[in-house]
Amino acid sequence: MADEATEAKIRKIAGEAERALAKLEGEISKATKGVARADLDPSKAKAASAKVRAFMSTYTQLTKLQSSPIYAQLSPHAQALVDWMDGVMAALLGVMGALDGTKKAAGLDPKKKRPMILVETKRAMTAVRKQPQGLGTLVKQIEKGVDVGGPAGAGISVLPMVIILWYIGHVIAEWLKNRPKE
Repeated sequence: MADEATEAKIRKIAGEAERALAKLEGEISKATKGVARADLDPSKAKAASAKVRAFMSTYTQLTKLQSSPIYAQLSPHAQALVDWMDGVMAALLGVMGALDGTKKAAGLDPKKKRPMILVETKRAMTAVRKQPQGLGTLVKQIEKGVDVGGPAGAGISVLPMVIILWYIGHVIAEWLKNRPKE
């Protein structure tokens, strides 16, 4: 059995991670709430993307405990917290590749590179299991050449990123529901 100080530290870090995850979900929600209306803010989407990456780098240390000798000495609840955090990180890591792939499209000029942005949008749509409501209609409007997402369609360049962020928010909400309770 691990000493009480180690147990308390692990529980504290897991609690901080849970609060940070809930806050991250809120940030992602702010960045993705206008997807159905094509009200997309590139700065919010890019900031939310950076916060997902920062969260992962901050709390990776907790998942590393699984391969350490301390893990076997932890109480079942502390082990469950470490396992839960590892599951969160694995789920986020599975989507981070798709999120990183959308950064290229976020920097494109929507007037000149609309077809390329549409390809990236459709790729993002296939990368997620569930999609925001109204997304299909929005994509059809973009395909017809309608300028959506701010002045001269400026927001459509971040649409692929917003789709992936929306899905990350959905994944986070699911994992927060499944946090081990004492």
